[in-house]
Amino acid sequence: MARMIPHYQHLPAVQLRLGAFLSSILDLSYIQEDAALYAELSEAFALLEPTLLQWAISDNDDQAQMAQSILLYTGKDASEQFFLQEWQDTSNSSSCRGYAAFSLSNFYFLREQSEKILHTYSVAIANEANEFVRFVMAAQLVLLTGAEAQDAWLMELLAALANQDVLDQDFDDMVPFVGEFDNVQEYILAVFGKSRPDFLENNISPIIDELTAMPALKQVNYLRIIADAIFPDENALKDITPIRRKVLLAAADIVAQHPGFINLLEVLRTYGLPQEAYQLRQLAG
Repeated sequence: MARMIPHYQHLPAVQLRLGAFLSSILDLSYIQEDAALYAELSEAFALLEPTLLQWAISDNDDQAQMAQSILLYTGKDASEQFFLQEWQDTSNSSSCRGYAAFSLSNFYFLREQSEKILHTYSVAIANEANEFVRFVMAAQLVLLTGAEAQDAWLMELLAALANQDVLDQDFDDMVPFVGEFDNVQEYILAVFGKSRPDFLENNISPIIDELTAMPALKQVNYLRIIADAIFPDENALKDITPIRRKVLLAAADIVAQHPGFINLLEVLRTYGLPQEAYQLRQLAG
């Protein structure tokens, strides 16, 4: 099917529908399990790369994203250069550059070249003026290095937390990479949870202060992410640090606001926390 696309240049609508279908196939999580078949599939796209690179800069956002998605999986050196240029071009919008930065990270990850992400972004982030692009690079570096993440990258994420309202609009355009997260804050908290929860624990107090003012479902999402960092195992409840006490008291206030809220009770149950406001306050001490 990939080999057929060049033959339909006289019918652009057919080309786009074929491309969209192939993009959905490549997105399947198990598509690479049969390495030989996947290699053959990728090779079938070789002659298509120039066409996809043209589509990737289309004014039609759906067409551009579809082409870039295919290039992530099947692109060669020209595709790598395309993502690099889109990310580095300061005349592009924040959203465009951030999307390219996410794409480049995935491009390297899929080819088991993660060291290129580390080398490229760790050098560039210090001189990047765009706040959203710095946030994207910092997140990728922290996810890549986990517990070894540098303080400077984590501080960049904390700065993004403080300015989330400025970043959220661009973040909305990153759905293919961050689909399950509704906003910058949720995404950053999850990134911290996968890297250095201790760093988050020492700097999360302002977010906890905001919990009781959030809508109910948002409270549940944030409480889950915070609890994952603050209560990593059952032993955490035996050592009620000041920040853990603060979380427990905030949880008690939320339970009092929404007694019997199933989603909230499930989060508390998951982390072995009491499900009544009084008990939470007693545990906090």
